[in-house]
Amino acid sequence: MKSFGETVAFFMAQSGMRQVDLAEKSGLGKPYISKILSGRRTNPEFEKACDIIDALGVGYDEFRAEQRRD
Repeated sequence: MKSFGETVAFFMAQSGMRQVDLAEKSGLGKPYISKILSGRRTNPEFEKACDIIDALGVGYDEFRAEQRRD
């Protein structure tokens, strides 16, 4: 199972999104996004996780399905 950050990075790469883009779209700071992607923040609060997934433009089910892929 991929970590939350690995799954975020996957969808960012799929869409060509940069950290700064995700920070702007999610309303979260770039340092916070950086921590998610580096694995220093492994379990974001539910609301922030939802903000990130929404900003990626994917549904929760699609995000979880990708997270479960090896």
